[in-house]
Order: sequence, then structure tokens, then C-alpha cells
Amino acid sequence: MSYCCAICYARSRGFGWSNPQNHHTNTTRYPEEKNQQKKHLRFCSKRCQDIHYYYFTQGIIVTESEKNDFEKIAREAVINPLATYVCNVGSEKALFDYTKEEIHGLIHTIIHNYTTRLQNLYSDDIPF
Repeated sequence: MSYCCAICYARSRGFGWSNPQNHHTNTTRYPEEKNQQKKHLRFCSKRCQDIHYYYFTQGIIVTESEKNDFEKIAREAVINPLATYVCNVGSEKALFDYTKEEIHGLIHTIIHNYTTRLQNLYSDDIPF
């Protein structure tokens, strides 16, 4: 089972975080806390983990609507690098005619630019 980063939604890579204020971890014994507990969060990098920790220490909870706004901005940021990549491959070339390496490059361009922009949006307030 693979998990996604709680900040940029990339594949998590061993960086985790649990809320230290949730001292009751036995939901069988404490069923009323089952829905209140924040699940163990996973991150793709130390940078995303630090972004989450900064917001947590400031008491800021990033809501789903804020995430959606950030995701929309990050999707928009992919358009120019994607267009540049397609032009370099050949804009007259159909996607069906791309080689395996060109498809991998296309995927890398999209994912890299999306996650980088999303991380930058979250880290604007962080002084590091």
C-alpha cells in the first residue's frame, strides 16, 4: 500500500508525523476518540514535513478548500513547462507516437512542476 504526501500528494517516502497530543492510541478502549484522532501523516520529503510542522506549531489547519485553491494554482503552473516540453518533442507529433522515454519525460515534467509549485505555495510563510 502506498501513501501520498499530505502536502504535495507525491508518493510518501518514509517521512511521517503523528500528533503528540493524541496520547490515547487504543481506539478500542477509547472509541469516542476514534473519529477525533488525526491519522498518521506521511510526507515525500523533509521539506513537506517541515511545512506541515510549521503550520501545526502556528495552530493553522489547512482546510480542504485551501488545498483545492493551492492545487488549482499548481495545475496552472504546469501549463507553460508542459507546453515547452511538447514543443521540444514536436508539437505536430501525436501523443500516440511518443516514445517510452518521451512519455516518461512528459510525466516527469508534469509531476515535478506540480509538486514544486505546491510546495512553494505552502512554504511562502516559512522563514527557512
